[in-house]
Amino acid sequence: MNYFESSADAAVSSERTYLREVFAWMFLALALTTGVAAYLNGTADVAGYVDDHPASIWILFAVQIGLVLGLSFLINRISATVATVLFALYAGVTGVTFAFIFAVYTTGSIVGAFAGAAGLFAGMAFWGFVTDRDLSSWVASLGVNITDNSGVKAYGVILTFTLKDLPSVHIPFSLDANSLTDLGGKNK
Repeated sequence: MNYFESSADAAVSSERTYLREVFAWMFLALALTTGVAAYLNGTADVAGYVDDHPASIWILFAVQIGLVLGLSFLINRISATVATVLFALYAGVTGVTFAFIFAVYTTGSIVGAFAGAAGLFAGMAFWGFVTDRDLSSWVASLGVNITDNSGVKAYGVILTFTLKDLPSVHIPFSLDANSLTDLGGKNK
């Protein structure tokens, strides 16, 4: 094995480790967000609070954006511990924001959505840890769906994971006139 092969193997191994850890962090953050939202929904009148303090949702939104921008701009200047605390704070604030969603939708539909997303992140992290497979061929997409069913508006969030690159299939077929042969095996 030469130097280039060993450095390429090290790069692939490093990328796999990184992606496994990303999915694990996403799973933990989603679990924290869900826990905060479920706790607030069970112990407080979130919808009543928003009715009494309409600016609160905008303040929470501004705090979320501030945490994202702050973490993004400071990531190279802060310690890993501070970054972890800011990430956990962001997940917790997102849980407070999602508590408003808990006040509007049924618990079963929300638990299903969160469990599906958390299960997907946990499954991808587990798959990466156990199989050492390259997870970079997967792409995550997040979308919002608004539908109008006979005057009743329905809102939803769509999270999908798809393969970025489909496996290549090679079919031995040529349209080159020089390679065509007749049934007797002679070139035409």
